[in-house]
Amino acid sequence: MQRGQPDYSAEATDLQAKALIREGFKRFVGRYKGGNKKGQAKKRRVSKAWIKENMTVGQAGLVLRLMRENTNDPSKLPAGKTAWVITVPPRAFFGVNQTEVKEMTTELLETQVKKLKK
Repeated sequence: MQRGQPDYSAEATDLQAKALIREGFKRFVGRYKGGNKKGQAKKRRVSKAWIKENMTVGQAGLVLRLMRENTNDPSKLPAGKTAWVITVPPRAFFGVNQTEVKEMTTELLETQVKKLKK
């Protein structure tokens, strides 16, 4: 492992566990057998200890990022950029400058006019 790169297979950190709980992370524990919710999945809140024991740094980070992306609150969105705008300066077309372009267009127009007159 290099310095500055996280060990994604290590257990989740305390800060990740707190953030997941704050975002409302729940785990599925089965299905309802009867009543109005029959067939729906049961969810249970988790503790910091459960997150640290059962999730890795990589898993916790992915779940946290996905939960934050699904919210409409811009303050909770991740800081990483997903797109960049790159402006490319205009390049010369085959090494021709503006005066040469004007000369070429006048020559083309003159030849077209001559062809039409014939």
